[in-house]
Amino acid sequence: FDGKQNLSKKKNNTSRCTFLSQLNSTNLSISKNKIMSAVKSFQESAQAAAIALLEKGPGMAQTWSEAFPKLFPYATLSDAGGVFEKDGNATAAAALAATTNVLGEISTELDMLEQYITLTIPPMEDGNNFGVSVQLSALKLVSEAREKVLDAALEDLMKYSSSRAEAMEKCKPPSTSTTETSTVSESNSQENTEEKSSKATSKETKTVSSTSEVSTALAFRQQAVTSVDVLYYNKAKNAYTRALTAYLACLDFFDKNQRKIDAPKGAPGSSSYHSMY
Repeated sequence: FDGKQNLSKKKNNTSRCTFLSQLNSTNLSISKNKIMSAVKSFQESAQAAAIALLEKGPGMAQTWSEAFPKLFPYATLSDAGGVFEKDGNATAAAALAATTNVLGEISTELDMLEQYITLTIPPMEDGNNFGVSVQLSALKLVSEAREKVLDAALEDLMKYSSSRAEAMEKCKPPSTSTTETSTVSESNSQENTEEKSSKATSKETKTVSSTSEVSTALAFRQQAVTSVDVLYYNKAKNAYTRALTAYLACLDFFDKNQRKIDAPKGAPGSSSYHSMY
């Protein structure tokens, strides 16, 4: 009887383990399906954003290119310095503000492209990985454009205000003081014949005037402020050009390799992408 009971317990335990194994397998399958569904949703959203970007990107680049001569109108840095010294830094400040806005927009757009590529990279297999290598090349191009061109330039341009403030702090004019003193005395004597005492009071007034002398050192300090304006005007000009070039390079690479990026393993079906050329 004990043997039969033990055998029955073993069967029950085996059935229970089998049930739990099947349940875990089912749960894992459901969890995997949910993850794949979420990833697919992100993939579709990223693909739609990338396609929209590639379609509108050339027009945006054209707009930025047309704005460039208005933001940076001076042929030489000497011309820019002459204007800044005479009229202040309004042009330089406007150029920097516009440049940082453009860099920020391009950085955001490249983030979209990077997300799109990352979510479409398939598993590595033996052979037929050429499409994946194209995707990795695109990722490298986008990453370098953002980190080495956009992020570095933005960090540098953001130092303009502190650099200019530091230069202006050194422009406080040295002064020499000249003191003029005038003295007015008043006396009042009273004599008491009985006590034979006297009382005297006096009043003194001082007038101090100061004069400031502009020195040669001050003139150079003022030129230092203008030099800061010219320096960052030129930094913004270079950053604007490099960012636009990097942006167009990314668009061009995507346009030429869109099919491999979209379907690195040669998946069937035509892409909804339309060439920008």
